[in-house]
Amino acid sequence: MYYLSAFSVLLPLFAGIILFRKLDLNSCVVVLLAFFASVAQIASYLLRKEDVWKYFNIYTVVDAVLWAFIFFRSSRLRVIRTIIFIVISLQVITTVLLFVKNGIQGRFYYEFVCLNSLLETLWVLSYFYEYYTGESIGPLERQPLFWFCLGILNYSPTTYFLFVFYEKIKVDQTPEYANLWSLHGFINACMYFIFLIGIVVNAKQTSKSMYVFGKHQS
Repeated sequence: MYYLSAFSVLLPLFAGIILFRKLDLNSCVVVLLAFFASVAQIASYLLRKEDVWKYFNIYTVVDAVLWAFIFFRSSRLRVIRTIIFIVISLQVITTVLLFVKNGIQGRFYYEFVCLNSLLETLWVLSYFYEYYTGESIGPLERQPLFWFCLGILNYSPTTYFLFVFYEKIKVDQTPEYANLWSLHGFINACMYFIFLIGIVVNAKQTSKSMYVFGKHQS
């Protein structure tokens, strides 16, 4: 299950590279996220655990910033945009100060995984709130951001509770806890597969728009 989780990130990454010209900015940012995640995963194979932590710690910051960027630019409500900006700014400042004080590769800062999971779930809920209180409501399955939100909702809530008890689960070697990591790997793979769907939906929308525009021009 670990290998499924580790290599599933390549699905949206390779799809994004192939379909890059047909993607909007949000989808491009998701592809960029997949790139950073793949770097951390590759590092986990090639380097010692003590040297790997810095890649995952950097990724937690990148993950927080890029998702905040996506939901910031996708929101039309000033209050939501202001909250996202203030929260992510405070998070980045706190993270940088902590890295400067304690180092970036001494350990894995799993606390930021918990924080990211909580905040990203809130950003998704704010997106749905804004979407359903808007004047026009269209089919959600045609919105690439819907699929990205679905991927987050699939991953973040369970990941939050797993990493809240990270210290206990990491030390305890009982089969039950080992199964939790296998389940987490499966959920992680599902998230990237859902991201892949969002990228394909976005590419199909662009192709359809280009076809309609070309037909109109002719």
